[in-house]
Amino acid sequence: MRFAKGFGYVVGQNLLIEYRDASKTPDRLDGVAAESIALKVDAIAANSSRTTRAAFNQTKTIPIVTLITNPVGLGFVASLTRPGGNVTGVSLPGPEVSGKRLQIPKRAIPGVSRVAVIWDPNDPAAHFSVEESRTAATALGLNLQVLEGRNADAIDSALQAAMNAQAEAVVFLPTPLLTGLLRMSPVSRCGGGCRPSILARRP
Repeated sequence: MRFAKGFGYVVGQNLLIEYRDASKTPDRLDGVAAESIALKVDAIAANSSRTTRAAFNQTKTIPIVTLITNPVGLGFVASLTRPGGNVTGVSLPGPEVSGKRLQIPKRAIPGVSRVAVIWDPNDPAAHFSVEESRTAATALGLNLQVLEGRNADAIDSALQAAMNAQAEAVVFLPTPLLTGLLRMSPVSRCGGGCRPSILARRP
């Protein structure tokens, strides 16, 4: 917490941080948000669109500091220049770079035509990235296979489906769930049959 010292805060003296983690049990997010609000915290730090949604649905007064893509499209802020409301933070590039991700296998694999995209449908921001990926795939002349990976078993099934469909590359759209589950290498999840994979890791 070195950054806090620069603003005159010292943990344990004039700053108390209440950590709550639901990354492995995202169904608990609403409960975690309610618990945090009940503690009467001065601000909530949220690291994903789904976490932000859980807090945003329960408070319009406590500031929510977040790091997400497309906060305007998700309805958290009115605009990036004048957000209004109680949500602030950093807007990350998201849907607009989905086409760039598909350009990587297009350039790296001669003659590539079939690419699979794995995403978490429970992440609100991921829907924008999927639509942008479909548009980009059409422009690049790629046959896109869109597969859901809402949990570990679903990711394994999606990888198997990609191999069965003879996908020549796999792109994982960035969400906290996929990033966390794939800390174990995607190659180790699908044994020796994996295709070239692209995993975008959020900061």
